[in-house]
Amino acid sequence: GTHPPVGLISLATSEGTNRVTRRARVVAQTGIYHAMVRGVNGDDIFLDDGDHEYFLKALRLSVEASGASVLAYCLMTNHVHLVLRTGAESIGQTMKRLGVRYAGWFNRKYARTGHLFQDRFLSVPVNDDTYFVQAIRYVWTNPVKAGLVASPVEYRWNSCSPGRPSGLVADEELEALLPSLGLVDLATPLIDAPFAN
Repeated sequence: GTHPPVGLISLATSEGTNRVTRRARVVAQTGIYHAMVRGVNGDDIFLDDGDHEYFLKALRLSVEASGASVLAYCLMTNHVHLVLRTGAESIGQTMKRLGVRYAGWFNRKYARTGHLFQDRFLSVPVNDDTYFVQAIRYVWTNPVKAGLVASPVEYRWNSCSPGRPSGLVADEELEALLPSLGLVDLATPLIDAPFAN
């Protein structure tokens, strides 16, 4: 079944004011989150291979600094899906560290100013095995559903690709969390998903 968008940001005006308030982010009991960032106005956040490569470098540096683990990722043209386990820092601190690092680099590279990412990142806490498998599958099969490749392993900017950078994904941790499932099982797209794209 589908999972409600628990932890997604809901913008509402405070009663009697024009201030916009944010719903507090729901904390995952497991420390694992399915997170997504999207380009402002749906704009591309990766314009060439160098952008993808730098994002992965920024991701590595950010998770190392925060003590987090990368369990899955997929870099699409205008958005990114991540499955992360938090460490010493909260998911918000880790994602801020990543966003500031990449946006600053991107803006300098392309001589642009302003926001790169639309709103605050979205996140769904992963608190059970069933949703964990669905989140990994959803992230890995995103390029298949977009019609870019026939199989997730064919997409270069996906953590299940054989060509991904070594050491970025916490493979042993991922295998421990998915002991009886192989890549073939996870490569089958799901109909239900927590995010659109």
